Amino acid sequence: MQMPEPPENDKGEDATPEPPQRSLLLFDNPDKVATRPSGDDEAMPLWPFRLLLAGPPGVGKRNMLLNLAFRLNPRPSSIHVVHVDPETPEYEVLEELGVPMYYWDAGDFPTVDDISNPPPAPIGAAGEADETAIGDTDAAGDPDGPPEVPRGKRASPLVIIDEITSELLSSKGRSRLERLLNFGSTHRNASVCYSIQAVTNVPPKARRAFNQFCLWNQPDTSATAMAATRAGVPPAMLQQLFELCHDRHDSIWIDCDKHPDSPLRFRLNFLTPITATDAINFADY
Repeated sequence: MQMPEPPENDKGEDATPEPPQRSLLLFDNPDKVATRPSGDDEAMPLWPFRLLLAGPPGVGKRNMLLNLAFRLNPRPSSIHVVHVDPETPEYEVLEELGVPMYYWDAGDFPTVDDISNPPPAPIGAAGEADETAIGDTDAAGDPDGPPEVPRGKRASPLVIIDEITSELLSSKGRSRLERLLNFGSTHRNASVCYSIQAVTNVPPKARRAFNQFCLWNQPDTSATAMAATRAGVPPAMLQQLFELCHDRHDSIWIDCDKHPDSPLRFRLNFLTPITATDAINFADY
């Protein structure tokens, strides 16, 4: 039997059928909540985020963190502070946000469940219920007691970790920290701000989880190089960015969620975009 001749195209050549369109299927993850803007300002990161603030003492890490916290909209459902001194007044100003606050120390690092499903009343330094906030009335004398704290997928907690170094954490504490950053943030809708003097003081498995960086120049060049690597930036480029900092309180913000060409990917002091006109030739990197 004679086979039919293949059809010819307009150019008289053998026609080749177009390959079928191929694309990946998209599946929602029912265990995650979709990301959203964390505030009205375009500089605000997507929620949930994992922010590392790294710099020497006295450069303004806490001040930068508070600037971010007071710009959150909507406000977090609760705030958890992990501090070497759970009685510290450093973060009392956050009470003005009107959300429940919980305090933990390094020896009692909270679990993901502690954060996403907190008790109805604030906890004390070691995780015990505050006696002034439980019972028939709360501390303000409200007969209905403290308001319900959103739990589970309705929750959007903010976790602040202040100068908790690897040496201060037990093996269980390091495991809880790593699980918070690598799982709890995205799966339990929790944003984390980790304030530390140097990224080298953060447990190795936790260092890889951050997607927002606020960095101050410091004498420890090895710590600066590691911070650059974790942020996906060549160390030489970060050093050049630091040349834009004319005061010890100036910092470089790197938003890894922004497109590399976005003017908001690199910023001076959180709010000011850094562009090629600022003597930074991004094409060199």
